[in-house]
Amino acid sequence: MKRNEKEQEIVSLKEKFQKSSVAFLAEYRGLKVSEVTELRREVRKLSGEFKVVKNRLARKALSGGPFTALDPHFKGPIAVTWGNDPVIVAKLLAKYQESFPAFKLKVGLLDGRLLESKEVEALSKLPSKEELYAKMLGTLMAPITSLARVLNAVPQKLVGVLDAIAKKQAS
Repeated sequence: MKRNEKEQEIVSLKEKFQKSSVAFLAEYRGLKVSEVTELRREVRKLSGEFKVVKNRLARKALSGGPFTALDPHFKGPIAVTWGNDPVIVAKLLAKYQESFPAFKLKVGLLDGRLLESKEVEALSKLPSKEELYAKMLGTLMAPITSLARVLNAVPQKLVGVLDAIAKKQAS
């Protein structure tokens, strides 16, 4: 890799770290190319990015930014996963780690806080934003739905009573 290519890569990595709200580091040694490609594709579907990086270039890209806590973890073959929804990306990586034992989550960084692999797994067990929105909407709609049922029950009972009176008079 030539010097100007390295400089461009550092700039590119800096941009990726700055644009994302979360970054996860993982060891990928032992994975087949097809498995890494599959993971890249899945992360891309979640509007994230999975990239194998050169450690020295990544450390230079991290210097002075909010992700400097990741610096000591760039040892050996490392891949970085960036994203904007930490829970969804963590769910995917945890699922992938279960499916492929060669893939190992090392650490993550969320809002300046370093997350160990167990914390990333705990993060993956949280409900996603969409699930939380649905639960909140259900909670907000429950009183309105109950009121609608009560208000609807009064005319139904009246119709039932009138129908019973009509049947009694007919017989």
